[in-house]
Order: sequence, then C-alpha cells, then structure tokens
Amino acid sequence: MNVYFWATPAVISLAMMLSGPSMAEQKQLKPTDALVGRIILADVVGQSATGGPVEHQSELAAVERALRSYYDTVAGGDAAAVAQCFTAPATFLTPHGSSTAATTALIETSFVAILRGFKAQGYSHSTWSEAHVKLLGDTTALASLMVVRHRTDGSEIGTFGFTYLLRKIDGGWKIAVLIGHPPGDVLRVD
Repeated sequence: MNVYFWATPAVISLAMMLSGPSMAEQKQLKPTDALVGRIILADVVGQSATGGPVEHQSELAAVERALRSYYDTVAGGDAAAVAQCFTAPATFLTPHGSSTAATTALIETSFVAILRGFKAQGYSHSTWSEAHVKLLGDTTALASLMVVRHRTDGSEIGTFGFTYLLRKIDGGWKIAVLIGHPPGDVLRVD
C-alpha cells in the first residue's frame, strides 16, 4: 500500500527510529530531509509477523486503555510511574519546542517538572472530550485527543490537543511520541 504525505524532518527521524537502518539505507533518507511524496507504509510501521488480520477492535481498546492509564497516572502525580507509559527513547513536540528523552530516567526527570507545574495550577485530572485512534499495522497506533484539564476545585484549567504515536512492545502499548497542539487541530483518524 502506498501512502502519500508530507513529512517533516522530525517525522522522518521517527520513521527511521521505528523501522531501523534498513529504511534509511533503502530510501537514502536523512533526518534533515523534507519529504513530499510516497513512502511505503510497511517501511514505517512494519509488517504483521503472522501475515494475518489484526484483531482490530481488541487492539483499539488496548490502545485506549494505555492512554487512559497514562492520564490516570499523570493525575496520580508519580513521575516514575508516568515514565513507564513511554518507550525510551521518547520524543516530545509542542508549540514551545521539541526534545527527545533517550532513557526512562530522563523521561521521569521531565515529568517531575511537568507535574510540579500541574500541582501549582491546582491540577486534579483530565477528561477527554474527543478521542480518535487508528491502528497502523500490528505494532503502531496513532491517537489524537482533545483533553480538558480540571482543577481540584472543579474548574477547568483549559482545553488542549494531543496526538500520540504508540508502539506495541512486549504485548503492551507505550507512547513513543507526544505532540501537543491546539485543540482544533485534533486528527480525526478513525
């Protein structure tokens, strides 16, 4: 199957990270390339190990459970537990910048600061006002959410958009890429 899209250098780097060096060698891509054109989807997300159909509904539910667990863990305020919801390395892209945390310890360090900021705002929990999940093969999923953050007094902190690329590792789904964006830019991929 051929998929047409515009890929930023960050997306190319992510595709190379997920697929390993063979994609970079075959396509002669560098992380600094901007690409308009055709990429073979199997190069990016991999082929089914069994060649059979993915148990679609079950996997969609598993991805959603992984994301709900992440949000519940954030609400619990434990940075070490939050870090376990991610692959290492993990990439974070927001309107304010981007970073890659190479290890689980670095992911935890990042969330110590994030959770401290949430606590200062009186953060209690988040709810989803919109959620869209698309499986991209057996081991990759794209999820895009509109999230409302709430304070302990019941008031709203604000509404945010987040898009995630998740990877199935050892039978469980983990976040590989977190992208923060305006809530109006949520991808309706399902």
